[in-house]
Formats: sequence, C-alpha cells, structure tokens
Amino acid sequence: MLPRLAIFLFLTGWLFAAESDPAMRLAGDWYGTSVGVAARTHGKDEEVIFHIAPVAEKADQFVIDADKIVDGRTVNMGRLVFLFDRKKDALTCDSGPGGLWVLNVDGPTINGTLTSSDGTLLRHLSLQRQATDRHEKKNG
Repeated sequence: MLPRLAIFLFLTGWLFAAESDPAMRLAGDWYGTSVGVAARTHGKDEEVIFHIAPVAEKADQFVIDADKIVDGRTVNMGRLVFLFDRKKDALTCDSGPGGLWVLNVDGPTINGTLTSSDGTLLRHLSLQRQATDRHEKKNG
C-alpha cells in the first residue's frame, strides 16, 4: 500500500507543478485561426500555428513564432516576445505599429486579439494545443 501512496503523491505533485508553471502549460504548438475583423485589415483569414517557447532565464517571457498555412505548407510570419501575466493568465505583446496582442489562456485553448494603437480591433485568434507535424515547413 505504501508504494502506491508514494506514486500517487508523486504524480499529484507533478501535475500540480505542471499546472502552476506557465512554461510547462504554454510551451508547444498551438493550432487555430486568425480572423481579420476590421474593414481596413489587409490580411486574410488564416489557419495559423503558434510555436510558443519560454525565454531562458526570464520566467514570464515567451517567444512566439507564428506560421500561417498556405496550400498545406507552413509559412513563417514572424517572431514576437510576449509577457505572461500570471494573475490574468494572459500573454501580451505591444508590437508597436503592428498593434497590441492579448492572448488569454484557458487550459488547452488560447483566445486573443490584435488591436491597433487607436483601439480598433484588427484580428481575433482562436487556438488549440495540437500537433503540427502534418504540415511541411517552408519559410517564405
């Protein structure tokens, strides 16, 4: 009985640590859609993959490499550094002229927005944690 209890306590502690550590919860590939909202948005509605990775030695910073899927292949759109707010469970990045990204994390789902400096909502994102190995990588 004691070995089973020890295993249970170990697994419970590990799961609690994984849930409380943003790096363990956020790191990985997130697949979904990026939808243009404003009439002046030049971008099309896109299928996207966000590759999220923690920044070394900076507990609340994450790098996101964003890809879009074009003709079944991934095309890189760029890389941004986001700050993670533990209280709000949100990633934010002020990309200057590109606008303000706010990504709200809810378990295996991320919903977010891109808003211009004048407050205009430009894009809405909806992402799910999912494997992306079905897409061939091609930077463009």
